[in-house]
Amino acid sequence: MHPPKPAARAAALVLALLVLSTSATAQKDPMKFGKIENAMVGVTAFQADSNASAVVLGDFGSVEYSSSGESLFERHTRILILNEAGYEHGTVELIHSNERRITNLKGHTYVLNEDGKVVRHKLDKKAIFKDELDGDFERVRFTMPALAPGAVIEYTYKEKSEYPFFTHTWRFQRGEPTLWSEFRIQIPNFLEYGTLYRGRENFAIRDENRFNRGGIRGTSFRWAIEDVPALREEPYMTTPLDYVAQIRLQLAAVNFRGVREDVLGSWRSVAEALIDNPYIGDQIDKKKDVQSAVDEVLAGLPDTATPLQKMVAMYDWVRSSITWSETYGRDPDKSVREVLEQRTGNAASINLTLLAMLRTAGLDVDPMLISTRSNGQ
Repeated sequence: MHPPKPAARAAALVLALLVLSTSATAQKDPMKFGKIENAMVGVTAFQADSNASAVVLGDFGSVEYSSSGESLFERHTRILILNEAGYEHGTVELIHSNERRITNLKGHTYVLNEDGKVVRHKLDKKAIFKDELDGDFERVRFTMPALAPGAVIEYTYKEKSEYPFFTHTWRFQRGEPTLWSEFRIQIPNFLEYGTLYRGRENFAIRDENRFNRGGIRGTSFRWAIEDVPALREEPYMTTPLDYVAQIRLQLAAVNFRGVREDVLGSWRSVAEALIDNPYIGDQIDKKKDVQSAVDEVLAGLPDTATPLQKMVAMYDWVRSSITWSETYGRDPDKSVREVLEQRTGNAASINLTLLAMLRTAGLDVDPMLISTRSNGQ
């Protein structure tokens, strides 16, 4: 017995995908882990996008909250590998913190054997690796077994968090075409989230309904997009994430026992918090720590030096005397005193040092927080 011809399998795949997308609105979940349409396995070409090395057959995520505000995020992803270039999608990295632990990680790879039958290979727990990162973060890495052109991989995991402050972002779009992407979240009445959608793709499903689950009342949201084209990086594109179809949710307020507490706040409150931060705002007023450096710079200027001349001289001194660690970020890695003593620091530390020097020299300056081009909007 020989495997079906590619054309036959491609036609079967189209039929299977039509069933997947049209029936998703009626099913409880668009996919069920461990159950796959055999016609999806063995396809090595995608007519709608000849440049595709893989096709995301389905990507499904959901979030539920407990009565205490703990959240449970579940994800199920299924991808068709078209050729060897698509093997990169078989290696997955997940970053989590101590507050958001990944559990119940499982995976399967489906391939055709010599008789044309679908064979399932299970992700071995020994193939899952964990790396400690800076701070309280950990990276979970795994590579799916038995990767081959025409293989279908799927993996699922859960992510628990004891705090509702985690910002949920669901990206419907990837660097390869996606046939179905869906995100659901049940938000209890005691939590208020701000929602932002970015992208140009139209929703296949956009529902909002009230729910009562085990005494927890709230609003359930459901968003789904089908036939999402690949978004690949183009020349002169500064930040691809700015163009990706995505839903972002950020906690705005908590209502507990009749008491409402704002979490998101306003830009004014954010600015005040940064200025009052001992590692950020307080550093620019450390005149004693920068006085000797300021005196050194001013000693090389005439008494008639203008504020502009002083500013340029301070800037040139910092640029030539302090080495950048090639690290960006809002938060400094060192205090102003440490920067001057060690003559090195990240972008935030060096900028705050310059601000402190300018203020000590009598110039009226204030910090401004902006986003880099690579970070996006």
